[in-house]
Amino acid sequence: MKKLILLTLLLIICCTDETASKRKSSKKVKKKEDTSISVFQNFAVGILSDKKNINVRKKPVDGKIIDRVSGGEEYTVTNEYTDGEPVYLLNKKIKLKDLKTGEMIRKSPGFKLSNVKLIDDLYYSADIINKDGSVSEVVVFRYDVDENESKWYYIDEIGGWIYSSFCYRIKLNESSSVSSSKVNKPKTSLNKITFKQAEAFMQKRCSDVNQTLMKKKIVDFDGKTLYMFLSVAENGYVCISTITDFKLEVLATDCGRSELKIRQWNAL
Repeated sequence: MKKLILLTLLLIICCTDETASKRKSSKKVKKKEDTSISVFQNFAVGILSDKKNINVRKKPVDGKIIDRVSGGEEYTVTNEYTDGEPVYLLNKKIKLKDLKTGEMIRKSPGFKLSNVKLIDDLYYSADIINKDGSVSEVVVFRYDVDENESKWYYIDEIGGWIYSSFCYRIKLNESSSVSSSKVNKPKTSLNKITFKQAEAFMQKRCSDVNQTLMKKKIVDFDGKTLYMFLSVAENGYVCISTITDFKLEVLATDCGRSELKIRQWNAL
């Protein structure tokens, strides 16, 4: 009888211990919250050498213009902003005709167009929002407009935002930095082909083959600097040509229908 009672007690103790163990194991362990903070890595940019009087805004996209910058100047970027909608900006100084009043309107590169619609392969219709709030309807040559992702850089030295397509990133050595807010001349390395030299070369080449040079930009590809040029042939085809910064010759040329080539150009 005593053995039976003892055996029963042992079974109860074992069951109790097993139940307690299961309860402990079933308790959820609270995970520590991720308190890590994503820190923006500052970098330097230069303004493309062919750009002048580019607007710097208090806020991205539609902010008040607080300053202007030009090619050859260098700045520190301390923040970025990307908008989901594409942005349409004039890429050069231009006169546009108000279709309602006939008045000629002067606009600087970097001016943002509103309500942009494609008329045909060569022209956009667009609205210009004037300082007094009035709206002017205009027609713009397609190659005078940059259509890109709406990415903006915050320039620390000025305290305002600039459209990223007017800039190129500068690769700095660990010991180097942008020490002044404005540098009058762009930095070039010895024996390197400058963007200005490449542009002059392409202007002559286009003249020789009866093409019109319409656009140009600097692209950083896998650590190499590429000078890209978009030209239009007499038959309406659009060509994208590439020149490197180490040899003054066309590395590659790709021509085709305007819609395809413009999409490729905007994606560079």
